[in-house]
Order: sequence, then structure tokens, then C-alpha cells
Amino acid sequence: MRRLKTGEHTFIFYHIPEIDDPFPAFGARTAEDKDKLAKREIDRGELGKDFPYSAWTVRPNVRTMWNEVVKNKDVKGLFAGHFHYPRRQIYQGFGWVQGSTYLSGSLTKLLVCPPVASKRQGDAPVQARGFREVSIDCGSGKINSTIFWYEKNRGPQPQLVEKELALSVDPATNTASGLIHLSNPTEKEISLSLSAGDFRSQTTGYGMSSKVLFTAPQQTTGQQVYEAKLAAGATAAVKIDVSNFLEAGEATTLLCNYGEPIGTVHAMKWRPAFAVKIVVPTPDKPEFNFTQGQPRQITLKNDDAMTYQVAVAAEVDGIWSAPSRVTLTPNSSASLELKPRDEWFPPSAAIRETIRDGTIRIQWPASESGGRPPLAERIVAFKAHLNSGGEFRQTFWGYLFVIAFLTFGGVCSMLLSNWVPNRLSRADVEEQLNDLANRTRDLSTKIDSGLRVFLRVERNRLYRLLRSRWIFSANFPDIVKECSDKLAVLSKQIDLATQLDRARLHLAGAFERNPIAAKIEVVDCELQEAADLLCRSEPTTEDLDAAQAFIVGAVDKISKMDETDSQFAANLLARIALLKTYLDPGAQTAALAKLKELCPTPFTVFDTFSAATVPLPEQYSEVDRVTAQLLVIRDYQAYYNANKLPPFPEQDECVKHLQTDTIAGLRRARLVLKQIREGIFVRNVVEAIQDGKVEILVEPPPVEDRLTKFSIRFDSDKLNTAAAREEVRCEWDFGHDGLTETGWEAFHYFPKVKRRLFSKAKSGPYDVCASFVQNGNGIAVGPDKKPSLQKRIAVREALGTSSADRNLAEFVRLAIALTIALIGLLAGAREQLVKLDLIPAAVAVFLLGFGADTIKNLISPKQTQK
Repeated sequence: MRRLKTGEHTFIFYHIPEIDDPFPAFGARTAEDKDKLAKREIDRGELGKDFPYSAWTVRPNVRTMWNEVVKNKDVKGLFAGHFHYPRRQIYQGFGWVQGSTYLSGSLTKLLVCPPVASKRQGDAPVQARGFREVSIDCGSGKINSTIFWYEKNRGPQPQLVEKELALSVDPATNTASGLIHLSNPTEKEISLSLSAGDFRSQTTGYGMSSKVLFTAPQQTTGQQVYEAKLAAGATAAVKIDVSNFLEAGEATTLLCNYGEPIGTVHAMKWRPAFAVKIVVPTPDKPEFNFTQGQPRQITLKNDDAMTYQVAVAAEVDGIWSAPSRVTLTPNSSASLELKPRDEWFPPSAAIRETIRDGTIRIQWPASESGGRPPLAERIVAFKAHLNSGGEFRQTFWGYLFVIAFLTFGGVCSMLLSNWVPNRLSRADVEEQLNDLANRTRDLSTKIDSGLRVFLRVERNRLYRLLRSRWIFSANFPDIVKECSDKLAVLSKQIDLATQLDRARLHLAGAFERNPIAAKIEVVDCELQEAADLLCRSEPTTEDLDAAQAFIVGAVDKISKMDETDSQFAANLLARIALLKTYLDPGAQTAALAKLKELCPTPFTVFDTFSAATVPLPEQYSEVDRVTAQLLVIRDYQAYYNANKLPPFPEQDECVKHLQTDTIAGLRRARLVLKQIREGIFVRNVVEAIQDGKVEILVEPPPVEDRLTKFSIRFDSDKLNTAAAREEVRCEWDFGHDGLTETGWEAFHYFPKVKRRLFSKAKSGPYDVCASFVQNGNGIAVGPDKKPSLQKRIAVREALGTSSADRNLAEFVRLAIALTIALIGLLAGAREQLVKLDLIPAAVAVFLLGFGADTIKNLISPKQTQK
């Protein structure tokens, strides 16, 4: 099914509706029906469990997709059929449906058409057979529908005694007559109401407007509908008369009783000889001269003893002329004019006489276009000699022919020497750039925003550089080489970025399994160092090697995080020794005692540690976490006021995070501690945003296809570096293509506008928006309580280089060489070229033009590329 277009009225026609099938819904009527329903339930199995009576046997996801289509407001109607159940209410509404889980939108839009056939209704006293008439309001999509029922079953029909009823048509009167013998094999009287339609040709399929009458043996006047009674077991003869049978050949019509067919009547009429021919000196190989725009006279001869009104048309290259009509009396001749079609005359006919094969078609009778097909037809093949005009026109078109093919040859030479290799080179580079685009698109958001955007910008700049030169440009190979060199470096950067992405994923997995905060922080720093090196616009080999070394080292640390690390174990022992001294009960302060009471777990666990026992690898995570918590508590006690009740919010929050005994809680506690040290809290950041003391800083000024840094700056310098900012998420929307980023700093580039020649199209302006979220709730910006901070960005056009001068020089050199060759050709060779056949003449001129580019290269060879 094609995708629905928004705003269009849609009507869906399908065979089987998705609602209940009435046969299983109403139950079996016969033993055979019971067997079929039992087999149906077994065959449907699990697929029919949720919808036991449905006419559909489909998977649940198919029905779900169908419901999504039906719920579309643009879908105005559903039309189906398929059912052959004898109850008429099946087709008039859906109150009988057993299932209650069908989509209401489906039932309100669905129209089920009753069948015309009597299938599965033959024994029903009242049948549900008929058709549905539907009208649709194109403006509103409203549907009006009416069902027309077939009201009566006529019971047994009479039978034809003859196996085949054939009539012979008199060609002089176009009439035929015969007898029909009908029998009644039943034990009851049968009513007769005989009728027949128009005879239709077996050859053409068209009707002939013939007339059929029926007459009883003792009647003299025929009837189009013959009505009578036929007694049980009796046989009756009825005469059939056919008139106005105009077309020769075989035709048939249906013989019906009360509108139901009971047999077929065949009629046959002989065909005329149609001895009409064209009068020419060579009847076996006729030839005719045609001049464009001038009619041609043709003479026909009739050797038959009957009159024909014929239509004559000629065809050349599959194009027929308008038919001309003439009446041919018996054994006579007559002339007519045929006007040739302009499409017959190829360009070569303007230079020299052109010969084409053609046919002349003679048809009888000469009917109007789109009317009855002919009864007789004769096709005559001939040679058409075509001439477009006089000497002046031939001379004009001859010169034009020479100039065109000469120029074409020069252009083909230039295409072969410049365009083809340059086009292949550009296609190769573009294919590599597309591959890089796919690889860049696969990078996850775990990589720094600046690196992801930087890689896209660099790839886009290479693409623009490749497209900055016309493909015929003399220095295009230099551009391809420059792009290839830079592409190799960019490919290496993307390879390393992919490795960096995988390393970030491994790091996240290590954090979930058995997090060792100290090691994770070291790995995170190394990966960030690698990202910073990869963000350089023109990285050196040393930069790339250093980035790779950082990534390899980080991956190695991640893989060995759970293994024995003597240096890390020594660091843990040093921490334990330091904290043992700090936690000496004799040196505890009141603040420390209160914190120990509030956060007992790290103190309790720490008491089990010994400065003389080296921790095992499986203990690294716990020892690292507990000692890190205690180090935070050590630093925190200086700011903790044990006597202040209640404690200020940030103090209480820090304690709450320390009580979680998790790495995440440790990180949050450190963040709150930073805020306490700085004296700047989340509420200060939120208040500054709500007061409008914040702006979007853009640097450097945006240029098409150039990396630009967007950042949020507060009026207060302290807020710009405050740790409290990490509690608020900044979301960016760059105003085009749905591109967004997250963070207090974001990198972006604006695409270059496609400009046509002499176009003054400008890029942008773009409305860049920054919105702020805390704990899932948006923060209003400024006194006006705007949902986001906005700034309109004007993007400058990227200045490119032009190769117009080089391209112009190429064309000037080619034009000079072609002009010299043209003068030489026109001076002495035109007459000789005209005498040649068209194809040899075209080849000769083409080769001359093709050599002109070689002359150009000999006169002004290209500069050697360095």
C-alpha cells in the first residue's frame, strides 16, 4: 500500500474485511459446515486465538499496522466483499458482529458489498444477492450508499434442444432466421420470457446494433420479449429473426429467460473479395515521391462488381497520415490526395533525398475515427522518397549540419580527454566521502559534541572543495589530489573516533559491572585527551599517533580493571594509612563525630581495612569507594556545622548523597561539596536564568560550513565556572533540519546554501534556542518567562575560489581551432559531403571536429601539473 499523503481523501478497496466471518459467527447450518468450521479452527491455531471469528488469519503486528492506517483521519472509506452469507443484515450493519475488540473506526468506515453469485445461497428461501451503489462527495469525502437486492429466484429454466444454434446471414439483406426448440424436463409448468442482446463480433468485440425478434409458430408479428407457458415435459418451437447484421464474419449473443442466460446464438456472414488496388507502373514494388507540405495524388482501381466507399492512409516510420476517402464504383478507377506528415521527414531530407519504407492502408467501409472497425482491409508496402524543400533550404540545413557535427566532434574529444577521467576521479572521491558520512553518522552521543560536529564539518568542506571547480577545469586533477590527501587524514580521524566511541561504551560497561572510580576517572581523562587531539583541523602524524596511544592505553586499562595492579594497590594502602591517622578517635572533631553518626557505613567498613594488608583485586572497588567517601567527609567537615538546626539545604543534600554508599552518590556529594566551597548553588544559577542575566555567546562569527562554538555566559563571571551548572541541563536547537545538542557549550555548523548562477540566495538567518531543564522541569528565562533563550544568527557566505579564467581560456582555444577547421571545410568540402550518404557524411565531419581538439592541444598544450 502506498504511503498516505496528509490532506488527501483516501478510500481503500480490498477483498476480505477484517471483521467476523458470518459463517463461524452464526454457527454451522449443515454437517458439512460443521466439518469446515472445525478444520478452520485447527488451521488458524494461535493466529486466530484473539479473534476467533475474524475473516483474517494474520499475525498481531499486521492487525496493529492495519488499525494505524484505518485510524488516519484522511481515510474516509473502506470497501470490501468476499462474504456469501444469505442473511441480508450482514451487509446492512455490524450489530451481528460477535467480537468486541474491533477498532470502532474500522466499523464506521467499512462497507461490505453483497455478492451477485448464488454461491452458498442456493437452498436459502431468501437470498442476499445484489450490488451496492456508492457516491462520494469529493470535497468532504462523504459517502452515500444504497444496496440493490436481486429479489426473485426463478427456479428451473427451459433447456435448448439443439446443442448449437447457428444462423446464416443473407449478405444482400443483412438478415437471418431460424428455429429455437425449448424443452421442459421438469414436472411443473415453466414460464417463458425470452430475450436476446445485440450481436457482438467475435473478431472485434464490438456490437453491431442488430435487432432480434421472436415469433410463435402461428404468429405473424415478432416480439423482442417472447412470453409464454411451457407445460411439464413439453417441447416448443420459437422462431428467431435477426436484422441489421452489417458486419461480415461471426458474431454471438446470449439467449436469456427472465434475464438469465440459457444458451448462445451464433450467426455467420460471408466476406467480400475487395479487389481494390493501387495504379502504379510497378505494382509489385510501388514508389511514391513526397514533398513536405504538399499533397500527393494516388489512383485506385476497383475490379469488383460492387461499390466500395474506402478510406486510404499512408504510414512511414510508424506515423500515419490523415485518411482520405473516395467512392469506387464497380470496375472503375478514382484518384485521391494524401497529405504527408511533417514527422515523416528526418533532418537528412533537408540535405538530400531520403528513402524510407512505408505502407498504404485501404479500408472498407470508410468509417469515422473511433467508429466501427472495417470489414475489409488491404495493406500495400511501398518506398517513400522524401524531400523537405527547395535548394535554399537544402543549402541552409547543409551548412547547419556541417557546423553541428564539427562542433560535436570537438566537444566529444574534450569530453574524452578531460570530462571522463575527471568525472571518474570525482565519483571515486565522492564515494569515499559518502562512506565517511555513514561512519560519522554511526558515532554515538557518548563522544564529545565538538568532535562529532567537527568531523561532519571537515567532510562537508572536502565535498565543497571537490565541487568548487568545474569538471572541465584545467586544475581539476589538482583539486582531486588535494581532496584525496585530506580525505586520508580525515578517514584516520574517523577511524580513531570510532575506536574512541567503542572505548566509551566499554567504559560504561565497566562502570556497571564493578566500578573503580579512581581508575574510571583516569580512563575518562585519557579519552578526553584523545578527543581534543582529533579535533584539530590539520592534525600532524604525531597528533594522530598520540591520540591512538591514548585510546589504546585507555582500552587496556578498561580490560585490566579487575586484574591485579600493584601500583593501584599501593595507592589504596597509602590512602588507608592516611585515613587511619585522620580517624584517630582522640583527634575527632564534633563535626566529624556528627558525620560519623549520619554516615556510619563507610566508617564501619573502613575499620575492617588494614594498612599492612594489600587489597585483593576483588576488593579494589570497595576500598576505593569507601576511602574516597571518607576523603570527601574529611574535606566536608570543615564546612559542616553540627550545631545548626536545621542544616542549610546543600549541607543536608551532601550528607544524603554520602549515605547512598554508591559511586553515583559519591560523585554527587563531590559536586555539592564544590558548590559549598564556591558558595554558588543551583538556586543561584536558576535565579540568574529567571532574571535574564544570561546570554548566548557565539565564536567565531558563523560562516557557512565552518565550525562554530555556542556557549552560555552569565553576567557574573563566578557563575560561568560554577560547579552548580552541572545540576542544570542546557538543550540547544539550531533552527534547521531538527539538529540539537546538549551541554553548556555546543559545536555546530550551518550548511552552505545551494546557489544557482547569478543567484543572490543567502544562508539563514537562523533562530538558535537554548532551553534549561532542572530535575525534568523547564526553567523560564527572563522576566517575560520565555521557554528558552533565543538569538538570531546571521551566517556569512563562504568565500570560494573561481576557475572561470581557466575555463574561459579552454573554450577560447577550442573555439579558435574549430573556427579554422570550419573555414577550411566550408571553402571546398561542402558539396562533396552533401553527395555522401548521411552516415558517412556525419562521420567525416565528426572526425574533423574531433581532430580540432588535438590541434588545440598542439597549438596551446596544457601546463604540466606539478
